[in-house]
Amino acid sequence: MSNYTIRTLTPTHVGSGETLLSNYEYLSFPDYGEVGIIDDKKILQLIGEENLSAWVSTLDDKGNLLDYLHTRTGGNLEPERVSQRTLMAAGTMPNLSTGKATELREQIHTAGKPYIPGSSLKGSLRTAMLRLYIEEDGNNDFYDNKYNTRDRRGRFNDTEILKRHFGNDPNHDIFRLIRTGDSLFEKTNCLLSRSINLMGRGWKFDDGIQQYIECIPAHEETTLRISFNELLEKTAATKRLKRRPKHRVQQTTVEVLLIPTTFPS
Repeated sequence: MSNYTIRTLTPTHVGSGETLLSNYEYLSFPDYGEVGIIDDKKILQLIGEENLSAWVSTLDDKGNLLDYLHTRTGGNLEPERVSQRTLMAAGTMPNLSTGKATELREQIHTAGKPYIPGSSLKGSLRTAMLRLYIEEDGNNDFYDNKYNTRDRRGRFNDTEILKRHFGNDPNHDIFRLIRTGDSLFEKTNCLLSRSINLMGRGWKFDDGIQQYIECIPAHEETTLRISFNELLEKTAATKRLKRRPKHRVQQTTVEVLLIPTTFPS
């Protein structure tokens, strides 16, 4: 098993599948430049159980929950007092003054920390390795043959390319030997994602298609573990599994994507 350092080059979002609604599940704190994911227990402790009905009425009447909480605290409310976690706002903050619910796509978490699953990282490594194998192949005739790169409708299809470099099927794929751990980070940001569409004769921002997302900031670093399943390798060898040498996989991984803190032996 080897340890590596991984760094995000851009804001990175891996969705949990949950979409949070403003005023109900998160609040925007413009004075602090933060967004807080609501902690119901903290709010109840702050306002008291006797004011639970007032809290519910505020939401039912589409009132501003933050304004109501300010009245309970004399206008001095830190985000941490009502939040299970807070996000720094990167750029435009969610505008909750209109009373309309604004959605926030949640980043996946584990043990209270945002992370990038090992399966996602393994897919990135696989893509990088495939590109390297193709560049080093040297057999241009294979790629010039449309039967190896196109389907019956003439569209690009990588099935034969994957077979050539990784194995005939998932049970014989060389990446079955690689085990990639999850990468846990410390913080997330709230970022406005906007779409660009062709409108009339030019490309413009489409304000009707925009959303806020929780993401791991750019230039954040954490550690990552990658291991090689030697037992599976021995089993595969007896079945003549097509694979690349172990040392080549590890060396290429370092060059393409990762910064090693402990080099493989």
